[in-house]
Amino acid sequence: MSKQNRAVLGLSLFSIATLGVVAAFQTGILKRLPGPKGRVVNAEKVHGSREAYAIFGIPDALLGMASYSTTALVAAFDARGLLVAKTAIDTGAAVCLSVYGWRKLRAVSIYSMLSGVSSAASLALLSASM
Repeated sequence: MSKQNRAVLGLSLFSIATLGVVAAFQTGILKRLPGPKGRVVNAEKVHGSREAYAIFGIPDALLGMASYSTTALVAAFDARGLLVAKTAIDTGAAVCLSVYGWRKLRAVSIYSMLSGVSSAASLALLSASM
């Protein structure tokens, strides 16, 4: 496995861990999300919203964890073109969800931002090594 693939795998695991905290909140394991809370940065508002359960009533953090798990598997499989495509999808999804959340709720989640930056870093790393 290449250095870039190992880095993408590590960043995917970071995103899974980050979203794991959100999933614990969304499923009631945690009563509060740790971290900053203000008018603009408000993870509880974002992840506790109706929109966060819009796909079949499933908490979106669990869906995100499944997606990043797939990215980690593709990185381990060492399929370069597929990995670039998957990280591009991850990055696009993070941007779209963040923009939608901002427009709908006027709030952002530090957890979503961290996983989004992780996706963008993965894509940039892979693109730079091509």
